[in-house]
Amino acid sequence: MAITYEAVKNLSAQLYDWSLRKVPDDAQQALHGLLDSERSQTARKTLTFMLASADEAQKTQRFVCSDAGVPVYLMRIGTAARMQGPIKQAFTDGFAELVARIEPPLLDHVTHPLTLERGHSGRNMPLVTYELIDDADYVEIVCSPKALGSGRWAALE
Repeated sequence: MAITYEAVKNLSAQLYDWSLRKVPDDAQQALHGLLDSERSQTARKTLTFMLASADEAQKTQRFVCSDAGVPVYLMRIGTAARMQGPIKQAFTDGFAELVARIEPPLLDHVTHPLTLERGHSGRNMPLVTYELIDDADYVEIVCSPKALGSGRWAALE
């Protein structure tokens, strides 16, 4: 079976959407473990807030954080895997379709270097890194958004 443009387009959009609304269970377990062992009151309050935010986001299907960040993918490709179609373009198209329909809307996080126009598209957006896996016949895609820390102000300076 071949990995297709359509499958990568749909999966990349789903992964990014999911990553904005759900803190993985293992990460939540790790935060709970830290909360149990942390002695600093400030750190305990911060961990409690993080866990409450993750829980609320999952219940309401809202974003965990208002700074959704830049979509970053790692695509691990088996050397025996078959792919069909413009796979690199599938990430861009999937992201564009998600931007058009996602609620709440994503903040503009890309600035054109000449016009200073803000939007969601640009060179090499989203960020995709490719890695080969010897003798494997599958493809693995991991989405890990990179927050910019400037989401509330919608500008980097």
